[in-house]
Order: sequence, then C-alpha cells, then structure tokens
Amino acid sequence: MCATTAALVLAVCLASMPLRARAGEPEAERVSVAYAAQESCPSEERFIGNVRRYTTKWQVVDSSSSVRSFRVVLGRRGAEHRGVLVIETPNGEVTQREIVAPDCERVARGLAIAMALAIDPEANISEVPPKTAPEPEALDVASEPEHPPLPPARPEDAGKEKATERRTENEKEKARGKVGAPSGARRPVLTFALEARGEVTSAVVRDVAPVVGAAVDVRAAPPGVPEWLAPSLAVGVRQSFPVVVDAPFGSSEFSWTTAMFRLCPVRFRFASGRLDAVPCAEANAGVLQAEARTTPAARRVSSAWFDVGGSGRVVYRIGQSVGVGATILVSAPFVRHRFAFVEGGVVSQAPPVGITGGLLVEWRF
Repeated sequence: MCATTAALVLAVCLASMPLRARAGEPEAERVSVAYAAQESCPSEERFIGNVRRYTTKWQVVDSSSSVRSFRVVLGRRGAEHRGVLVIETPNGEVTQREIVAPDCERVARGLAIAMALAIDPEANISEVPPKTAPEPEALDVASEPEHPPLPPARPEDAGKEKATERRTENEKEKARGKVGAPSGARRPVLTFALEARGEVTSAVVRDVAPVVGAAVDVRAAPPGVPEWLAPSLAVGVRQSFPVVVDAPFGSSEFSWTTAMFRLCPVRFRFASGRLDAVPCAEANAGVLQAEARTTPAARRVSSAWFDVGGSGRVVYRIGQSVGVGATILVSAPFVRHRFAFVEGGVVSQAPPVGITGGLLVEWRF
C-alpha cells in the first residue's frame, strides 16, 4: 500500500513539472502589424521574419483595440530611403521612430531592430539568433523559402532609433489613420512650379540690359523610370527695363518683351536630393522696340524677335516647396536687328551670341 501511494505521488509530480515550467515562461505578446513599402524594399513577410530573428516573444493577430499596433512605412526621399515605425498602445499612446539611410535594406533592418526592442527590451540584437518558435499560422510564413541570414545589427543603429523618437499630438493624429508613405515612396506623376527671375542680358543691344521674368513649369515623373529622367516644360515672359544707348547723332531707348519657352529633358540631383542641376533648351519670341530721343525726326520702331539657345539651371531646396537658384542662357538671334539714324551712324545691333543670366526663386507644388 505504501509503495502504491509513493508511486502515485511521484507520477503526479512528474506530470506537473512541464506545466510549471511552461507557466514560468513569459507569454508571447499579441500585436497587429500594418506594412507599406515600395517594390525595391523588403517584402512584408521578410520584414516580419527579420523581426522574429531578434525575438520570438510575440505573435501577429488581426487589428484590435486591445493590442498594440505597429505601422511600418518604407519609401524613397530624394537620394535616400526613409522608414517610419509608428507604435500605438491600446490606450492611445503613440511612439514614432524614423530612420534615414542610403539603401532601403538598411532602413528595414533598423526598423526591425526598433520593433524587436519595443516588443522585447531584452531582444538579442548583437547577433542573429536561430529560429526557435514556429511561424504564426496567420502569416503562413512556414511555406515561405528561407531568407538569407540578416546582417548583425550595429549599436549605432539602435542609438539612432532612440534619438529619433518623437511623441507629439500631431503624430498621434497621423498614427490614427493619417500616416502616409514618405514623399519618395510614391512620386507624383506631375508637379507644377511658379518661378520669378531677375536677370541681365547682353543678347539684345550692345549694352547690358536688366530683365525680369516669370514662368510656369510642369514636370513629369513617370513611375518606373529613373529619377533623373524627369522632363519639364516651362512657359513664361521676359521684360527688359528701358536701356538708353548713346550714338554720335543722338541717343535711343530700347525695350525687349518676349514669351519664353523652355524644355528640360533630364534632371540631376545632389546633396541628398536638395540640389537640382538641369540642362535645358530655350527660346524667346517677342518684339524689340527702339525710340529715338534727341533727333528732330524721332520716332518709335518695333522689330520681331526670335532666338534659340541652351541654358542651365541650379536650384537648391530650402524647404518642401521653396527653392532658390541661378540660371544662365547662351542664345543666338535669328535676325540681328540693326538700328541707325537717318543722318547716318549705327545706334545698336544685336550681337551674334548673347548671354542672359541671373537669380531665381521657385515654388513647386
């Protein structure tokens, strides 16, 4: 009888040991994940798998108000890639982390580290741990092919994530449904710009003439083409200030009014996308007027004007929409108009090649 009782007690103890061991293990956190990225970035399945390599103390469930939600957005901004991780708790507290790097793979790795640390502060980010837990059935990643090992995380990545953490009311509003892809993730097909210029030109008369100008610019950025292939077309006006030219028989006042047409087939970007260098073909069509001032038979004459040339523009972005820069145009007139007094003596004649250059301000929207 005593032997039977002892055997039963031993059996109960052995049967309860696994349950007690399992009870001591931390329960996996239930979270919801929303993921958006451009094609050149890792897929959602790969990103989830990378997070799981750092920690397995979580499982993905459908979106619910009772679990923490993680929103991941990856995209391109100029020459760099930008990633945003927004974490919202069930009580509405929002945390946002942002990472910028030259390639999307590095941005995705940094956000995977940030998400792993948010789930498990003791996550092993010094090296890639082996997979010890099965993939959740909701994602069905067990059928996915094995991914190459994730590169070891660097301490500076985790430091940058903590340094970029921001908590503001504005971000809370974005996280509640207004968080969109970064500006580089989906380039607008068409953008428009208004520009104003102050220039000087030697293309009209033998002296330098000050000129003001304005234009409307339309730029196309078709999806699926290189970023440098962004043709633009601009239409505008140029108006010179009156210029007085003196001659032996008197003086004359000249003014130049034209419509401007500009076509720029390509665009080159520098300084992380803030600096644009744009070569263009340009033409001016309008009228050149001259009026004699100091002769008895003074009169006003007008001549049609048309020139073509090549120009270059450099614009530096000082904000999301505003840019400042410089422009230069080398052009040649189709007809070199010659103005002279009846008594004799040439007052002015357009040069064979002229240069127009100045500064500009641009507002793009």
